[in-house]
Amino acid sequence: MKVYNLSEVDTPPLMSNAELSKQVSQHVKYPDMEPINGRGTAILTVERDGTVSAVEITQSIHPLLDKEYERVGLLLTEFNL
Repeated sequence: MKVYNLSEVDTPPLMSNAELSKQVSQHVKYPDMEPINGRGTAILTVERDGTVSAVEITQSIHPLLDKEYERVGLLLTEFNL
């Protein structure tokens, strides 16, 4: 299986940042921990049917938050290809 970068595909997934934020906020359950500031990044593998099959955290904030965002990433389903 070949993995393509967004710049390599003819038709990128159509989901605005606002739509992505809305989906994430509907599902995320922040762990019981002290508040923490930071910005993390993740790589999502989006399948042809628009579902996410893998989440790779590339810039961690905190292990508990990383685990939650991996869980939520796999719930994202509305990437229209």
